[in-house]
Amino acid sequence: MYLSKLGFFREKTSIEQQQLIKYLNFFTNNLKNNSLKLQICYWQQELSLLNLLNISRQKAKRQQFSGKLKSIVRKRRAKKYFLLKKTRVQSLHLKQQKLKITPQFPAFPELMINKSPSNKLKGNASIKLH
Repeated sequence: MYLSKLGFFREKTSIEQQQLIKYLNFFTNNLKNNSLKLQICYWQQELSLLNLLNISRQKAKRQQFSGKLKSIVRKRRAKKYFLLKKTRVQSLHLKQQKLKITPQFPAFPELMINKSPSNKLKGNASIKLH
């Protein structure tokens, strides 16, 4: 849709330019006095200004379009960086959880003494590992 609008404006400006050129040619053919010469000079200046405005508009549109493209590229890079960073952080958390579940070096064994009421004289001792 954007490109179709550009085409419409290009056609419109080209038609305007052609009409001005025809108008100038008509007056140059029927030139009779100095006032008409001044009028022709004035219209030629208008035509040149119209061309300059056209060029500057097209340049501004190109700059806007390139700015949009650059912002899209920046967003994609930021998203990619964020996703990579997120997966990296998740993998670190998983590694830490694995280390917490299965420690590499067990703690010192605890000595548990079972003192039951029936065996008041004897105490059963057992070793518990983490």
